[in-house]
Amino acid sequence: MTVAAVMIVRNSGQFLEQCLDSVKDIVDDIVIVDTGSQEYGFSTDDTQEIARRYTDHFYEGEVEMIVVNGQPHIASYSECRNLSLDKVSCNTDKIFVIDYDEELLDQELFKEAVESDADIVLCRTESETVSGLANHWRICMWRNGVVHYQGRKHNQPVYDPSATTENSLMRIYHYGYNLSKKAMAHKRDVTIALLTLQQQEEPNNPFVVANLIQTYKNQRRWQEIAELVENFDHKTHTAHTGPRIMLDYIFALVCLRRIDEAYMLCLNFLKKHKNDIDALYFLAVVCEKRGETLESIAIFDKFLMALAAAKRDPQPTAWTINAWGAESSAFTNIGMQIIKGLKNGTLSLADTRRKLKI
Repeated sequence: MTVAAVMIVRNSGQFLEQCLDSVKDIVDDIVIVDTGSQEYGFSTDDTQEIARRYTDHFYEGEVEMIVVNGQPHIASYSECRNLSLDKVSCNTDKIFVIDYDEELLDQELFKEAVESDADIVLCRTESETVSGLANHWRICMWRNGVVHYQGRKHNQPVYDPSATTENSLMRIYHYGYNLSKKAMAHKRDVTIALLTLQQQEEPNNPFVVANLIQTYKNQRRWQEIAELVENFDHKTHTAHTGPRIMLDYIFALVCLRRIDEAYMLCLNFLKKHKNDIDALYFLAVVCEKRGETLESIAIFDKFLMALAAAKRDPQPTAWTINAWGAESSAFTNIGMQIIKGLKNGTLSLADTRRKLKI
């Protein structure tokens, strides 16, 4: 099986070289499209110089552009993605899509994925967010011609429902949030501009709302999240977007100190999604804030067991796990609550052992 690594770039020199180094020895081709237009030009940093060192299949692709904070930016990621896919040779068996600000961590698992009989392969992406280390599954590899994209930002892969899928434990690390405050602020302004534009075009698209909420969360705009969720038509939710939006809403309520509302939503969510890692973490935090020390300790303990099980046997989830890196926080919370409870007499060692089953 032959495989091509495919990516889109624009002023991407900061991370591009480490991305290409992670795939150059295990792919048969690298296809890179620099996005821009005649009016706004193409990359002005060392992106093109770096790209040309790794591949002869480097192209300048003219796409729709918008201006955000005085800087030109691509207006539709799906347009750019689909343009890059069109540049892949029809003789290439498989396509592997990776972003310039990502790094492939598991080369041997990558080789196994290339030889898979499945039409589509999903892998794990890890990234640092406002919630800590996050983990989510995404489509990363497929037979040539099986997938295309739609959507302006956080574009969605589209494929025939009859396509076969396989899950790979292969990991990609995303550096896209490891930027300066100024760069992150601009990146989020661009994201909001594109999502707002798409929301105007598709007002009832829950995927757009979910991603807009995610961006607000990274900016700690809790009140705007609450207002967006409370005014949205929840009948349009899908099995993917509904839980994702609800978890971000719970997070926002905790930060807004609407603790009792967050508590009830956590309980209801866990009835439908038993042992959901994020919901357990939020519920433990909420119980602590409600003064329910023993219950909080027990739920943190349950969260740690659920997280350990998920890491032992990773399975695809329909939404990002934001508490993937929260073990130390949970242990700290348990320890602090035990110390505080023992000091003020609200806890006994017997109570603590019973709750933690030790």
